[in-house]
Amino acid sequence: MKRYPSQPTTLSERGQFVVMWVRGKSARTIARETGVNIKEMTDFQSVESITRHLPCRHATLLLTDGRQDVEAVRAPQGVTFFQVEGDHLSGNATLETIVDEIRQLGAAWHCLVVVVVSDDPAFLAAFAHLSLRRHALRWSTRILVLTRLPLSHLGGLHGLLSNRNAMLLRVQGTTISRFSSAPTLTVAIEVLPYHRLSWVNDADAPGGRRLEFKGYVDNIVRHFAKALNFTPLYTLSPERTFGTRLSDGSWTGLIGMVVRQRGDCRPPVLNEGARTCGETMKRYPSQPTTLSERSMFVSMWIGGKSARTIARETGVSPSTVCRWINRWKQEGNVDNHKPLKIIYAV
Repeated sequence: MKRYPSQPTTLSERGQFVVMWVRGKSARTIARETGVNIKEMTDFQSVESITRHLPCRHATLLLTDGRQDVEAVRAPQGVTFFQVEGDHLSGNATLETIVDEIRQLGAAWHCLVVVVVSDDPAFLAAFAHLSLRRHALRWSTRILVLTRLPLSHLGGLHGLLSNRNAMLLRVQGTTISRFSSAPTLTVAIEVLPYHRLSWVNDADAPGGRRLEFKGYVDNIVRHFAKALNFTPLYTLSPERTFGTRLSDGSWTGLIGMVVRQRGDCRPPVLNEGARTCGETMKRYPSQPTTLSERSMFVSMWIGGKSARTIARETGVSPSTVCRWINRWKQEGNVDNHKPLKIIYAV
């Protein structure tokens, strides 16, 4: 990892410092491997501050729910490893036993570091509840919770984090969220130029045959299907079009299929139908913009329309359109944005 010594450290780098330190590396080794200047970092940002505030010979306790593989864990003075099988808990008896052992270790060892690793909100909430109820964690005990869960799923940790010497570290991976069950999603499509539609025999499909859709849109859908872990099943709208809004407020085409829940989603394609859909939108100028509307601003701007034209067709003030387009451009060099990334925002 190449960086400037005076460059401010990020949250992910600070988390990496803690993980490397828990695994037994010294502050000097971490600074050398990460390129961070140990003398110029502030107390909060440096690994040196973590080890400096631990003058005693501390013991590290690692607690996991068994869903993560732990290959090797090292600590300067030793480590205790507890694994609780979350799928085989009987009235939390196993977890209660572990919490009692943590209390005994805390009483016998005056400087204890507890590292809890889990992506199960029920496991984390149960650990926090039992730890507080059984007085297992003293103020001198340092607690580090490592998880990939969003903050909305961590409400059960509020009491533990606010009443004990605890820190929460959310490890954000580079991959996006995926379906765990690999579902089959119905993708509503329309007839597009340079695309081929045909029926093929498929014993697993409803009716024994499946609609095959070939073209660049299919390549995009397959890309997201692989990334999100789902199987696409194409269905053609009765009108074979994107759809138009009728006088009674209903929709035809593939948009109508999605609205009536006859389709799970549609391919994010920019075409004449999508432009017409944007023109028929009625909204109040002071109404807050949604994520899909902001993505539509960018899509229409990429298509060559000015901010004034986009504002007139969508009913949004020109300043709002310019603000979101400029914010999108500031994320990186516009010339380097791939079409797939642009479409993904839609």
